[in-house]
Amino acid sequence: MATDGLVGTPSETWAVKRGDLKWNIQLSSWNWCGCSKGVLGLDREEGAFVDLDVTIKGSLAAERKNSSSDSSLGLGGGLSLELSRQVLVDKKWQAMSAGFPKVAIQGTATTLTFRFPRITNSALYDPVITGFVSAPAPAPVPVSASDVRKSHGMSWASTLASLAAALAVPSRS
Repeated sequence: MATDGLVGTPSETWAVKRGDLKWNIQLSSWNWCGCSKGVLGLDREEGAFVDLDVTIKGSLAAERKNSSSDSSLGLGGGLSLELSRQVLVDKKWQAMSAGFPKVAIQGTATTLTFRFPRITNSALYDPVITGFVSAPAPAPVPVSASDVRKSHGMSWASTLASLAAALAVPSRS
């Protein structure tokens, strides 16, 4: 994030700070299966959703920050993964299927399972990782040409000669 603020869906909000990471998953132009089954192949089945697994691995095991919910995970080192229960489907926000996203923690690997419903055009899922420490950009320090020469103990002529030699450019005298 470039600045501190609030992000989220129409029903969820997270406070973010400069340096936090907003990421998303987008499905678009998905070709849904349609297959026949049964003895004569007369029964037709069509996909109703897509399950997507994302596995993250860290040096520490993730921890559920709230024992009754998988929506907020501590990743160690002060980082938190904030998971939304909402998905933007064909430009309309809706709740993800009950029980999703699923979180499975095994050692230092955490697998997140997101369920996207059948779409016509696109679906977008938009979580955030908070807790990154972002130091303010350092203020520029003005440096004069004489400061450069003094810090290296060289004259301009010897500085240019050294630079030319380093770049393999013939020097002009």
